[in-house]
Amino acid sequence: MSHLNETRTFLWPGRLGMSLPAACALAAALVGCAAPTPMREGGGIAPGSAGAEPSAHFGPRFATGGPDADAYGTSSGYPIGDRSTFANSPFIVGSFSHLDRIFESRLIRRAATPSALRRAPSEPALRHEYAGETLTLEGYLTRNPTTGFLVARGDTIFVERYQYLRNDRHRFASWSMAKTVTSMLIGIAIDEGRIRSIDDPAAAYVPALASTEYGRTPLRHLLQMSSGVRFVEQYTGRDDLTRLLADSIARLVPAASTR
Repeated sequence: MSHLNETRTFLWPGRLGMSLPAACALAAALVGCAAPTPMREGGGIAPGSAGAEPSAHFGPRFATGGPDADAYGTSSGYPIGDRSTFANSPFIVGSFSHLDRIFESRLIRRAATPSALRRAPSEPALRHEYAGETLTLEGYLTRNPTTGFLVARGDTIFVERYQYLRNDRHRFASWSMAKTVTSMLIGIAIDEGRIRSIDDPAAAYVPALASTEYGRTPLRHLLQMSSGVRFVEQYTGRDDLTRLLADSIARLVPAASTR
């Protein structure tokens, strides 16, 4: 990415028509963000989009495939799933760079003058140790199904790689990086008087959370990930994260449609 663009916040268990405070409060519990660029139907970049073509100058490098590419949908053009299939092969690559086509989202527009991101004049050599071997970044990417890999410090990008036909204008689920964006949005909402205090319970802004422990938790503790709610995240298929996603999707699927 050459600059900080708009941010799209995905409200996985949420509903359309939420206010900014409600969106912020819900995002504090569960959020995903990405930077959008106009896209054509089917996932390609929309013609005529400013800066839409992948960067040709020094910096990003692109690969059409990656480890186990067939399993991730390369032969079918990385298809986009729906709310019941988005996290499964072969839909996972296409879906996770187009989540706004699957879940409700809320557009947070960029500033009139966005902060510029610079590129380092040269790329540092990256090495890491694994199983007694010294490996390069390319060695890491050939072993790991990574769609995007970026190393930055301050306002400077040092390394940028993409696999599975993704590029530097695709949108990606930012996962825990979205926590920083969420805290900034909470600050904006407080400054605008839309949220009274971070010591208010989340349910004060998202009534749907009123019967849950998260709804009874102050925004401060949700932002600090100190709600006190036991949550096991081990990616075993039987942990709390799996149950949370399954419960959220179960409530959303009736309104879903395959796109």
